[in-house]
Amino acid sequence: MDKAKKYSIGVDFTASDIVKCPVCGYECVHPEGVVVNAGGAITIIESETPWTIYGEPTGRGVSIWLHFACENGHRWTIRYQFHKGNTFKELVIDEPYNTTDWRGPKTIWRD
Repeated sequence: MDKAKKYSIGVDFTASDIVKCPVCGYECVHPEGVVVNAGGAITIIESETPWTIYGEPTGRGVSIWLHFACENGHRWTIRYQFHKGNTFKELVIDEPYNTTDWRGPKTIWRD
């Protein structure tokens, strides 16, 4: 199977887990961004057009950040860091949105 076909298959919603906000447990969660640092080449996806910037490596392996927000305004990041055959996972609670003038979480893409 070619890569485009492999990554174009939909999710079986009846057999999948729903991501919940780690702050309030709400199920209405939006993926806001994905950032991958592979040896200092940092690819950022926060909209339909990804871009790459260049910085320092995060260690001896790839680092992946998944940014989320719930519809109650909470934001968090799940980070994976590969190092010497192990992949570490870290949860970071980010600053919440200011809900007085907030229009809802941004989403990488949706129809």
